[in-house]
Amino acid sequence: TMAASILKSMTGLVTDPLNFFQQPAFLMIWGVYFITYIAANVVRTVCKKLEVNEEIPKFVIVTILNTGACVAKDAVFAKIFGSGPARKIPAMTYALFYTRDMLTMLASFNAPGKIAEFFVRIGIMEPALAASVAQLLCPVGMQFLSTPIHLMGLNLYNSPGLELSERFKAIGGQYRDSCTGRMGRILPAFGFGGIGNNMLRDGFHAKVMAV
Repeated sequence: TMAASILKSMTGLVTDPLNFFQQPAFLMIWGVYFITYIAANVVRTVCKKLEVNEEIPKFVIVTILNTGACVAKDAVFAKIFGSGPARKIPAMTYALFYTRDMLTMLASFNAPGKIAEFFVRIGIMEPALAASVAQLLCPVGMQFLSTPIHLMGLNLYNSPGLELSERFKAIGGQYRDSCTGRMGRILPAFGFGGIGNNMLRDGFHAKVMAV
């Protein structure tokens, strides 16, 4: 179950942290997040220097790099953890994984600013609080939509030949646990991680400008 998997991972982290951080699964996930944040920060800095709007370049470049890294990671994961013998990843699975990650990037790097502006405009939050709340809500909330896309991609790989109705039934049975698990992973990665990244980036820029 999802709870058992989380408990096993946390136990491994506490009892043998060195081994935990050396696992290929951890290293691949960490690499995806590293590439994503570096890309976002570079695009924001360049756009600010050139005095152009960052939204479209940020979405396009970050999405290309993140989805490329994520799909490569998930293709490996599907072969490692998938059911049955390893086989070719269907093109539709790749397409669904790309769609899933595009939505996550949109919710993590573009939507929070717009949602924060909305919170401030209607007068329910100050700008700093609005930015943090939006950064937590947007990536997590997007998992309601992206989880079934993710599950369909996995189902196409793991269960070739099923009728569409059977796929929807399987996805429905997995949705709650999978969505909860993905929210739990996204919250620290692009929720708290996004807040921390913005704080570090803004602090670094302030120091550079003060020199």
